[in-house]
Amino acid sequence: MYKFFISFVFLLASLLLSAQGIKEYYVPSNGVNLYVKSMGNGEPLIMLHGAMVDMNDWEYQTPELSRSYNLILIDTRGHGKSSFDNLPLSYEKMADDVVNVMNYLKIDSAHILGFSDGGNTALYLALQHPEKIRKMIIIGSNLQPTPDAVYPYFLDKVRDWNVKDMEDALKQRFKQNPNPQSFPDFIRAMQILLLTHPDLTTQDLASIKTPTLVMVSDYDLVTLSHTISIFESLPNAYLSVIPGAKHYNIREKPQIVNANILDFLKYPFNKIDRFGK
Repeated sequence: MYKFFISFVFLLASLLLSAQGIKEYYVPSNGVNLYVKSMGNGEPLIMLHGAMVDMNDWEYQTPELSRSYNLILIDTRGHGKSSFDNLPLSYEKMADDVVNVMNYLKIDSAHILGFSDGGNTALYLALQHPEKIRKMIIIGSNLQPTPDAVYPYFLDKVRDWNVKDMEDALKQRFKQNPNPQSFPDFIRAMQILLLTHPDLTTQDLASIKTPTLVMVSDYDLVTLSHTISIFESLPNAYLSVIPGAKHYNIREKPQIVNANILDFLKYPFNKIDRFGK
């Protein structure tokens, strides 16, 4: 009877997702299985969440964006419902994961929206596979984990992570993760990644021709001066500073963030000359 009830619950959940136009996938990618969800109609828009969270972080964006775009949400390796292979992490590897998801879903190119860590992955994707990106939005992202790029309090916080406390938190946050026994290794791998990468320069960005919206908050953990250097180093970029918000502007000011995203994606990119040029 219990097994029948569980099967019925899963069937009901599946039917509900189907009725909402939501599809779920597990995509194999370089030793892991990535949990992927798609919804909405229109041009594909791939959404990459930040560190130590999952695709549910986009809950204030998906209802509005899915009206105009086919959203592809990915749980980064080790996060959410995606597995982890106990190997070192890199943004290059995560960018390859995005390509593997695109190939699996037969998507030649897509818009990319990356928040924080997801924006870092998007930059590597633009460098490694520019043909895969139509337009790119990066929110609260950085080129290096240095004090001029990221305020030291955040780096100190990551450096002081207590693995046991973090493991307990992830067990609550990622309740459907396929291999929670790997959480300690995953936490250490993420700690190393956040303290040593990304490792990009403004010169690297000069080769990215992808139209890009660079977004940050005025009280972000990424410094304004660093964000401006990213904006000025990209050949085809717009800059948006969200007022009165901290790092999590996607939750703190979703209406403003969503309006910026939709405006950028809707209209053709127009390279603007400085006043007087």
